[in-house]
Amino acid sequence: MDSPVEQRPPVRGGGAGISVRAESSSQHPGDWGRALASAVSRLVEQIIDTTGIDPCHEPGGLDLSLHITGLPGGEAITVTWMPASKGTEELSPNPPLVP
Repeated sequence: MDSPVEQRPPVRGGGAGISVRAESSSQHPGDWGRALASAVSRLVEQIIDTTGIDPCHEPGGLDLSLHITGLPGGEAITVTWMPASKGTEELSPNPPLVP
C-alpha cells in the first residue's frame, strides 16, 4: 500500500527543475506502480501550473529523472523534471519542453 504523495514546491529560475516525491510501503519494484503514477501525475500538474504547457501533448515528449531511496518500511520515489536549456535542443531529435 502506498502513502500519499509528498509534493515539493516548484523551484523556478536558473534551470532548476520540479520534483515530486511519493512513498511506497513495499521494497519490491513491482509494487511501486501506484506511488510512481501518483508522483508523475502531480509532477505533470506542477509543470502545467509553472509553464502553462501540458507536456503530455507535446511532440517531444517528457523527459523525467527517477530516484529511489530506501526507507525502513518501503521506498521513497522522487520524480524530477528539468527544463531543457536552449543549447541542448539541437542535440535531441525530439525537442524537450521548455517553459
